[in-house]
Amino acid sequence: MILEMKKVSLICLASAKMQALEDLRELGVMHVELDGRNDSPDFSKSEHFLATANRAIAAVSERKGKASAAFSAMSGEDLVRKIEEITETNSNLAKKLDSLVKDWEKVSPWGEFSSDLIDELRTKGVYIYLCAGNKNTLLLLPARTSYRIISEDKGKLYFTVISDVEQEKSALPTVTVPMGRSLRELDNEINDCKYAIQNNEEALDALSCEIKKLKIQQIRAKETIEFIANRDSMKSAVEISYITGFVPTHLVEKIRVASKKNAWGLLITDPHHDDKVPTLIRVPKIFQISKPIFDVIGIAPSYHEVDISVCFLLFLSLFVGILIGDAGYALLLFLILGVAKFAIRSEKARLPINLLFVMGSSIFIWGFLTGSWFGIEIEKLPAFLHPNPWFKSEDNIRYCCFMIAALHLSIAHIWIGVLKINRIGQVVGQLGWVLFIWGNFFLASSLVAGRSFPHFAFYFFIIGFVMMLFSINYREIGEICGFPFAVLSSFVDLLSYIRLFAVGLSGLYVAENFNKMAEGTFSLPYVGLLLGIIIIIFGHSLNIMLGALAVLVHGIRLNTLEFSGQLGLHWSGFLYKPFKKMEIDEDLK
Repeated sequence: MILEMKKVSLICLASAKMQALEDLRELGVMHVELDGRNDSPDFSKSEHFLATANRAIAAVSERKGKASAAFSAMSGEDLVRKIEEITETNSNLAKKLDSLVKDWEKVSPWGEFSSDLIDELRTKGVYIYLCAGNKNTLLLLPARTSYRIISEDKGKLYFTVISDVEQEKSALPTVTVPMGRSLRELDNEINDCKYAIQNNEEALDALSCEIKKLKIQQIRAKETIEFIANRDSMKSAVEISYITGFVPTHLVEKIRVASKKNAWGLLITDPHHDDKVPTLIRVPKIFQISKPIFDVIGIAPSYHEVDISVCFLLFLSLFVGILIGDAGYALLLFLILGVAKFAIRSEKARLPINLLFVMGSSIFIWGFLTGSWFGIEIEKLPAFLHPNPWFKSEDNIRYCCFMIAALHLSIAHIWIGVLKINRIGQVVGQLGWVLFIWGNFFLASSLVAGRSFPHFAFYFFIIGFVMMLFSINYREIGEICGFPFAVLSSFVDLLSYIRLFAVGLSGLYVAENFNKMAEGTFSLPYVGLLLGIIIIIFGHSLNIMLGALAVLVHGIRLNTLEFSGQLGLHWSGFLYKPFKKMEIDEDLK
């Protein structure tokens, strides 16, 4: 159920607006209507600090080290800046080390020599050039020169050319060598650089022990950004300031009490149809396991739409069972979830684990009915694991998919009829849609599921179509033009539920074929059994991942497109997020 909201404008003295914001945040009931003005220096500074905190956490989160008393005494803000300083220093040191190594590689073929001595000899008329080439290069040296080979590497000679006259550089195969430091000096600088990097790495290892303090600082940084965004959204007029937002109706009394205590002015009205009102959904406790679904796919109905959480959960569970449909996979899932239930005590993990138990139960029931156990052929299964006779027929399973489709889509139109119960034309029109959908069911069953088309289904189409005409708003040209397409779409939507059968069957074939591949290796001596086990593990792991992907692609789609399309639900909303202090997980305290 989507809870009713009130639009609230809070008015205070301009001189007291900062305290008013603090008190409003402490109250934690108003979803503030932000105006998007985030150009203040404070906002930019806070965003920059949050980015720094994110980088700091990323830099140490995978490390392990011993705690340092010096770091433990630092505040979260100082820790963030310390990690930023160390990582930046290490980045510069890494660049310097790379440059030093390149210089060392250029100098090392020449060994220890003095660039100062080369310059001194030049002043005395002795010219020395550092050159490189092959043996043929030596034959091409100019007259009045001599050479001395210093080193050789893979056929490449490094040699000095000595002359009593200055030579044209173009006449010699000279190489560029860093002349400022000797090989020993480069070695010392490289070692110093490595030592400094190692010390910084050890410091980052020690800083990883302060990860809780860093995450708390990250939360505080987000709070600061939110506070500034709300502050910047406050409007002022002469000596007063005001801020507007939305408060659930059942929490309005809290802000009324606070307004009397803090001498605020309040203007409370019903939201206008054009207002961007947040959505707050209250789901019965037994169905709260649906929340992780919407957290994963990141969608929400708008305030003026309807909440389908319970229906979404029930039908998605059914779709998951058909799409994956292997009782053996369900048993594996139960085993993993059983371990997770005891190993993970976090409250955040409770709902996802319970949701997966429900999904696993659906998979197990469908797999048991169809006799699907790790893709093992029915003939090789014990008799009590054989499929229910009705589910042996693929036509029956297609028929079942269309039955689910007709029921699912009918619920959408009945729902609309209930919402518009005071408009008799709409109620008649939606019942007409229900009749037409069941006509589509019989038609699809005759075309795809091997059933004969019953004579009475013609009346479903005729009577349903006539009734559907009552639901059209004849003042809207777009609705009139779109009606024929909606009629055709109703059949296409129902037919699309055949994907449940097709994907489920493909998963069964994948499992069976990997089993056969594994069986083919068992006859091989020595390695056959091991190879077969590897194939089975790989094949079924791949099949499970494909099944999970199918749930996201097909199971979610049938709810968010086909069903929601019939219901007129566009998922254009955003969730209610009150301006309040952010909660800190128990494991961070």
